[in-house]
Amino acid sequence: MISSYNFQLVALSLAISVCASYTAFDLASRTREVGGRLRLAWLFGGATCLGLGIWSTHYVGMLALHLALGSLVAGSGDSRLGNRFVRG
Repeated sequence: MISSYNFQLVALSLAISVCASYTAFDLASRTREVGGRLRLAWLFGGATCLGLGIWSTHYVGMLALHLALGSLVAGSGDSRLGNRFVRG
């Protein structure tokens, strides 16, 4: 299987990861200074930021990967089986 990476997108994915984790840990560190519902709000904000950062990092990282594969498209009517091979 032949694959390649867009290194600009890999660098962007790394930058997103660093920024999201810094922001999440900064928000989570504020929980020591307050209590009650405000503490839960800061903790929820940090957890949400880290979760979105992980999702964004994964999404951009997958965009960076290019696999040299075709895909099978069902129902195109080009062959007896109704499938055709499309080069991607």
